[in-house]
Amino acid sequence: MNKKSIFRSLAIVVASVCASFASFAGTGTSADPYTVCAASGYKLTAATSIASGTVNASGYRWKDNSGTVLSETSSALTVSAAATPVTSTTTLHYTVEASSGAGCYSDPQDIYVTLVPAPTLTAPTLANSCAMNTGATASTINLTAPTSSAPTLPSGVTITWGNWSGGTGTGTITQGSNGAATTPTPGTAGSYTYSVTSSYSGMNVTGSACSSTATATIVIDPLPIAPSTTISGI
Repeated sequence: MNKKSIFRSLAIVVASVCASFASFAGTGTSADPYTVCAASGYKLTAATSIASGTVNASGYRWKDNSGTVLSETSSALTVSAAATPVTSTTTLHYTVEASSGAGCYSDPQDIYVTLVPAPTLTAPTLANSCAMNTGATASTINLTAPTSSAPTLPSGVTITWGNWSGGTGTGTITQGSNGAATTPTPGTAGSYTYSVTSSYSGMNVTGSACSSTATATIVIDPLPIAPSTTISGI
C-alpha cells in the first residue's frame, strides 16, 4: 500500500556529492548547485534519518534530469561521465526519495549538479631564436599564458595554473602569474619544448580528467662559424 502521507513526515533525506578531489564548493541546491567537471564521473549519496514512528527506510527512488525513475535503489547513485563531451556549462536536476518496505515514500529532495566542460589550451607560438654568442648577454624567452577556452565558470570556480617545465638544461624557469613564465634562451642550437597545465579549483569534483596541458616549442638556430681573415698585398 502506497500511502505517502504515512512516511513523508518520518524521513529526512540529505544528498551529498562524494569524490576524492572534493572541495565542496556547492551545496546541491538550485541557488548553489554542486559543481562537477563534465569529464569526471560523480556519486550522489543520500542519508536518511527517521524522525519518529515505526516505519523504516528500506531503499531509495532516484529520478534523473528528465524525471525518469532510475534502476538504482541504494543510497548511492553513481553517474559516469557522458560519452559525448559536454561543451557548455549545464545544470542537471535529480530527485531522491526514501522508501519503506510497505511502499511508502518520503517527500523528494531536489539535487542540482552543474557540469563544467574541461578547459582546452592553446599554447603560445615561440619564434625561432639564435644561439647565444660567446660572452653575449643571454636573451629571454617569454612563456606567455596559454589561451584557455574554458566556458563561463560558476561562482567560486577558477582556473589554476601549474608551473612551466621542460627545456632540459636551458636554465631556470622564472614562474610568473596567471600561467606566464620567462626563461633564458638556450645557448646551444636545438629544439626545446616547454609545457604548462591548467585545472579547476573550487569545484566539488575535479580530477585529472579536467586538467589540460599545453606545450610550446622553440627552435634555436646555430650560429655561423666565426670568420677568420688573412692579409695579402693588392
